[in-house]
Amino acid sequence: MSLEWFVGLFEGEGYISAPNKYPHRWMLGLTSTDKDVLERVVSIVGGKIYGPYQKKTANTKPQYTWYLSHKSKSVPLLQKMLPLLCSRRAERARQALLAHTAYENAKPRGLGSRGPRKKKVSDIVTGK
Repeated sequence: MSLEWFVGLFEGEGYISAPNKYPHRWMLGLTSTDKDVLERVVSIVGGKIYGPYQKKTANTKPQYTWYLSHKSKSVPLLQKMLPLLCSRRAERARQALLAHTAYENAKPRGLGSRGPRKKKVSDIVTGK
């Protein structure tokens, strides 16, 4: 299996999101009832599987969720995925990469630096 297989699966079932409290902490995720599919994802791109989670409705299979959230892995993966993604997901990937870059550029440098950030990362991403 390859990155292209993963991107195809991600295009149909995956998501790119960030918590409102930490807009620079973007993560990639996939939810599936097939744990073996997510195990294959981990073997290709890394990350971690959580679950099983059982919905409260009757006759549903347990679900598993794969996440990749550490920036040292998610940023390079998004950069590799970008040319393979369709427009909607590619735009979301660009937003995530922009937020990461903005956050890295806004961080104070040096040991004594505790100055305030000039702009919120969420403002940079949304163009405010």
